[in-house]
Amino acid sequence: MGHHDYDMMKGMLAKTRRLVNEGMQAMAPEAVPQESGGGAQSLTPEELRSEIQRFQNSVSFQVQFNDFVLNGTESHWSGYLTDQQLQFDFTLDNADGCYISCEMVQLNQAAVETIQKLFGYYKEWSTRWREELNKTQTNAAQPPAPAPAPAAPQPPAV
Repeated sequence: MGHHDYDMMKGMLAKTRRLVNEGMQAMAPEAVPQESGGGAQSLTPEELRSEIQRFQNSVSFQVQFNDFVLNGTESHWSGYLTDQQLQFDFTLDNADGCYISCEMVQLNQAAVETIQKLFGYYKEWSTRWREELNKTQTNAAQPPAPAPAPAAPQPPAV
């Protein structure tokens, strides 16, 4: 590869990174709408941005995400890794797991590393969100704490 090719590739990579970062800032996601069901909760825009950033730092910046569904009966997050042409679906329900789907992707070192990163991220994601769901369900099941009794009036100081 010549010096000119290297400079051109470096420029394209810088432009891609800039476009990805601009896209992340322009997204400014609202709270993710949830499907109806027991124990549904919404992600704040900050939680969603944080989750997207974690994924991109751990797996790939070249990703298109679908809705993040988080409730007591069906919780999942899915997307498409554009560089590997690989669909993924993270689930926390009766069929817990990290599912992938792809068509005729060459199984080379880059693909294997991406799948390993994806599975590693799924393990972190599932632990984090399972704990969050358990915490939310536990808090919802507990009755509210009684209000503290009013303080007895104090005699005036002499």
